[in-house]
Amino acid sequence: MRVKGRYTKGPGIKLNLYTKGGEFADPTYNLANVYTGPYHTVHGVPYKGEKPVGRKGNVYPVKLIPFTNSNKKFTYNSLKRRDYAKDWPGIVSTGPTINQSDENRGWFMMYLSQYLPSGEFMEIDEEQHKLILEKKSPHTKLYSTVFLKWRIRGYLFDKYKKNAIDKFGIVDTNRRSIGIAEGTLPGLSKFLVDLVMYAQPDEEENLTSDGTQLVDEFGEQYEGRYHVHKDFGAMIGKTHDGITHGRLYPITDFIQPVSEERRILQTPQNKYNAIKG
Repeated sequence: MRVKGRYTKGPGIKLNLYTKGGEFADPTYNLANVYTGPYHTVHGVPYKGEKPVGRKGNVYPVKLIPFTNSNKKFTYNSLKRRDYAKDWPGIVSTGPTINQSDENRGWFMMYLSQYLPSGEFMEIDEEQHKLILEKKSPHTKLYSTVFLKWRIRGYLFDKYKKNAIDKFGIVDTNRRSIGIAEGTLPGLSKFLVDLVMYAQPDEEENLTSDGTQLVDEFGEQYEGRYHVHKDFGAMIGKTHDGITHGRLYPITDFIQPVSEERRILQTPQNKYNAIKG
């Protein structure tokens, strides 16, 4: 599985930032914590460290989790102190396990959780997802969880034929998945801002953006010709001709949260099966 590289400099990068706490959590810790220290942002997404570092092997840049307001703190306060005397391994942020079957079909099932006292999100594995749903430990009452279909192969955007979707695209499919999951975990769309995360799209040339799909490195809506590279995604220019091309990024639309009375504990699987592609 190939993962897109990160910029080490550029107009979309802000370096040498520092947080005194209360803004982000570090998902690499066993228990949710408030992160204090240097960080940088890549097009608004916060990462641990003063500046980007290249990926080595299976080591990925640590994406910090922004805190969000949560009205679920009463859950934390209502738990009895003695319940915490038992050993607890904690909910740990993990990267996905993408196997060859997932690669072949073009998508995998992504599992996410929210730590209710702070509202922070993290990506987890299926085992932890089931652990939270079972709620056999008082600790798991501090978390909500959801799963969604995450596309990693195919065209970048939906392809239409006779006003109907003919080929399901990476960006549009993932946006639809987030829209459903938002009903279970409000605010998830602010965490999953990279709609092509883990993806390797089909290469395309001589495409046109009308300004509603892509933004450039400055965050400005892009109108004009572009192409899609399997490793770098959308790029300025009709073709990939060996010269330096500016990177383009899918616009992350805000997804309207579902009202509280319409929320459910876990979105049924059949709703995800309804997402074609």
